[in-house]
Amino acid sequence: RPRTYLLLFQNEDELRATGGFLSAAGRVTIDAGKIVSLTVEDSYAVDDFTTPYPDPLAPLRDYMGIDLWVFRDSNWSPDFPVASRQAISLYTQTRGGTIDGVIALNQQVVEALVDGLGPLTIDGQTIANAQAMRDYMRAAWAPSNQSTPAEWVAQRKSFISRAMQVLIDRLLNGQGDVNWQALGQGLDRVLHSRDLLITLTDPQSNKPLHLAQLDGALRADAN
Repeated sequence: RPRTYLLLFQNEDELRATGGFLSAAGRVTIDAGKIVSLTVEDSYAVDDFTTPYPDPLAPLRDYMGIDLWVFRDSNWSPDFPVASRQAISLYTQTRGGTIDGVIALNQQVVEALVDGLGPLTIDGQTIANAQAMRDYMRAAWAPSNQSTPAEWVAQRKSFISRAMQVLIDRLLNGQGDVNWQALGQGLDRVLHSRDLLITLTDPQSNKPLHLAQLDGALRADAN
């Protein structure tokens, strides 16, 4: 059957336990190896305060002054499978559906993709390498031509979905423009550095990831 995954876009510039503040969220559905749907939205947009939210854990309340445990604060635990279960619970509370796994990524992952996918054009700009991508993301998040704070808040993360679409289009249709060796090496690097985290909700499906220590779970042994 089709599989649906929750995407957590973590901002490493504002650290949280699993790698960064949840700046945005996405949902991707894959059927027979093909992406059939992909949505990305601001993490704040996931909240619906007409529905009940749980009380925060004591550290969230005491040190961050948080009154309700909302989606963007779901990755409080450093154990990624635990944080993922909380993220799924708070995400589906307002968005519904079934989630088969959670994938978290930060700027390091996006830069690894750019290094393998080659020069890209996003918003009319040529993104030739990882540093150019980082510069683009920071400039797009805080553009200088916004006239009001409300206008800035409304559009500050819209670049994420545009950039994701360009990356996916190149990955699926780029053919000779993709440096598959660089892409594979980059993804292997961010998997082992825990900048890219993947956990699956089905224990049997997740077992290979867990045994390879790639699901972000805290280890009970000394290794």
